Amino acid sequence: MPRRTETQPKTPREAAQEIKDEALPVWQNELKGRHICPPRGVASATREYGYDKDQSSEDAAPIIAPGGDIPRDSAKAKERIINTIHKIAKGYSITMEDWQVGDVVDRTVRKLSRDVALGENSLIFSGDGDLEIYGLTDVPAVSESGSDWTDRSDTGGTPYTDLIDLAQSMDDQSGGRFGMTEDMTLVLHSNTAKYLKLWYQNEVEKGGPTAMELISGEFDNILTTREIEKTSAYVMHTGPEIAELIVADDFTVEDPQYKNENQRYETNMYQRVLPVFYQYGDTSAQTEAVAELTDLHS
Repeated sequence: MPRRTETQPKTPREAAQEIKDEALPVWQNELKGRHICPPRGVASATREYGYDKDQSSEDAAPIIAPGGDIPRDSAKAKERIINTIHKIAKGYSITMEDWQVGDVVDRTVRKLSRDVALGENSLIFSGDGDLEIYGLTDVPAVSESGSDWTDRSDTGGTPYTDLIDLAQSMDDQSGGRFGMTEDMTLVLHSNTAKYLKLWYQNEVEKGGPTAMELISGEFDNILTTREIEKTSAYVMHTGPEIAELIVADDFTVEDPQYKNENQRYETNMYQRVLPVFYQYGDTSAQTEAVAELTDLHS
């Protein structure tokens, strides 16, 4: 068997691994949506994911006397929610000439892997109406109009008060189902977050904490993204019982295949995922664990 030289082409499997080694860190760095939708793996063959919508209105289990009947949730009418797991993918090709000298990675690999991650973020935050996949912006069961955060006078809006009132309204709407003490995340547009770092509670004296410093003490996590509107902010409880990213195939690079018609080696970067915001409450496709603040004008 001839010995390989530095210019001998890589095997398809070696090329795929080299591409993935370059692409994976970039992909991982862009994954913002997983902070509110923790991933849960399912079998790669899974094509659909479904669950029974929670119809109960009580948090605590009842106290039952000896010999008493134990209530059965399964006896209640349940609504089955089912959706298809879809693919997020980008293709990458390598010329025959580059392949022959072992040059299988260029800057395009990093861009394409970033595009795949951004596709996942978009699905989590914005959903896809055509596919009936609901994202963060689709599901709030509570929505309130905020004050004008661009008015920083003494009579202007107060971001801290707006957000605390919104969280309380969400808790009132759910009847305490989730509880104000559980983990809560604030989701802001990236530009809004920067603006709040300059917004003083006492604008006249420029003294005391900024709005962002006050807000940071009230939420377990603050997530910034460009996938939502600048005029909106979202408050949500977090955890796998609230939202999950169902992952049938995580980030994958296929072994390149040679195409005679264009003398190129072609491969795909893809993942198969489905964001699920579990529905709580009476409104279809919405959850009482998420609330939206609108009309911020920031």
